[in-house]
Amino acid sequence: MPAHKFLALLLCLGATTGLQGQTPPTHRQVFPAGAAFTWGVGPVSLQDEYISGERYSGSLPSFSARWARFHGRSGFRVGMELPSSSDVWSHRVSTAVTEFALDLDFLYPAGSISLGSRRAFLFVGPSPGISFLVNDQQIASHGMEVALSFAGLFSLGAAGEVVVPLSSRIQAVGTLRAALFSAALRMVDLVEEEEEPSLKLLGPHSGTRAVASAALRYRPLDWAALEVGYQGRPWRVTVWDRLVSSRDHLTFAVVLGR
Repeated sequence: MPAHKFLALLLCLGATTGLQGQTPPTHRQVFPAGAAFTWGVGPVSLQDEYISGERYSGSLPSFSARWARFHGRSGFRVGMELPSSSDVWSHRVSTAVTEFALDLDFLYPAGSISLGSRRAFLFVGPSPGISFLVNDQQIASHGMEVALSFAGLFSLGAAGEVVVPLSSRIQAVGTLRAALFSAALRMVDLVEEEEEPSLKLLGPHSGTRAVASAALRYRPLDWAALEVGYQGRPWRVTVWDRLVSSRDHLTFAVVLGR
């Protein structure tokens, strides 16, 4: 389900819980703060033309952790994610896929918009990040030959977030993060061919990295919350042998803090 449709569904779910009679919240009060630990699961699609022109698909579970707070007049968030699986196949050939991402978001209040009887609070700001993808095809090899490829993006991008309080304990949260400029690193068959790493500067078309998510956060306690959401992540580098990965995850999170 696309992120914008998922977020619309969350808004509908909260339509019966009002904020009437309460003091209107501020950006500081609605900013999703605290430490969050998230488990996600869903399909992945991978095409790495260095190894094969075939498209691989399978399941790619992930674990992530993030910490966020509102300091002064802006929000700050740091997050790390590690998806990994060997259950990715093309016909009878499998590959082991490991990804890693580290992101920093600096989010500034950007006003609010009216959604009927509710308000959506907007945040925007810069978002530098690092991401890697390792593709290790599981095939028979000779000697020290290895069917392995590695790519990394060191990115400078932008992030945006919308927070809609549905009640005193329920929020709908939508996030979009995208790389604008990246330094890309590519390495393949390190052991056998001793190939030197390649480094290039890329724009958003040749070095694509984006994250779109929508979640519903329920806070049964003042110091703890639960989240369920959707997350989609396209990732590609096309200046060398084409490497494209995309995945859709259903996510579950425990949040500690306000």
